[in-house]
Amino acid sequence: MTDDDRLPNALEVAMKMPKNWGLIFRNYKNPNRYFEALEVAKICKFRRITFLIGANLKIANQLKADGVHIPEYLLKSKIINTIRNLYSKKIITTSAHNQAGVRIARTINADAVLLSPVRKTKSHPKAFIIKDHPFSAMARLNKIDIYALGGIKILDKRKFLSLGATGIAGTSIYLDRIKTAV
Repeated sequence: MTDDDRLPNALEVAMKMPKNWGLIFRNYKNPNRYFEALEVAKICKFRRITFLIGANLKIANQLKADGVHIPEYLLKSKIINTIRNLYSKKIITTSAHNQAGVRIARTINADAVLLSPVRKTKSHPKAFIIKDHPFSAMARLNKIDIYALGGIKILDKRKFLSLGATGIAGTSIYLDRIKTAV
């Protein structure tokens, strides 16, 4: 996931990340977001990296992105009724911060949920942390792929897989990988 503050250079991320990873392009504050996303999309296509656009169905469609990531707060609006109908062939991920958010994701038949935060994070230091037991219950009981997000380190992958997660996601993972690769 790109991040306006912690990981703003999406082009660099797309060029350096492993090929079997996916990239959710957020960079919401960038006034040239469309043009940056266009360049990132080209790199991801060339490198065969799954590319999702955060919170903008129009850009995702225009750039022929692999899919779209819809933050939980947007799922509470009228958008919920049209997402899957308009984008049935695209990957749709959402964020969720509790069971209610996971339930909303299921109602639109999202492909995956990024459940967060599961650790203390720099981006949301005061957020309520989802502990291991509730995370595991949500991951195992819901018929949807759930990725652990929020303060995750690359070394947390095995633990969250054992708790029922499909995988892990986040900015810290990429930053950790770059540090260990140097």
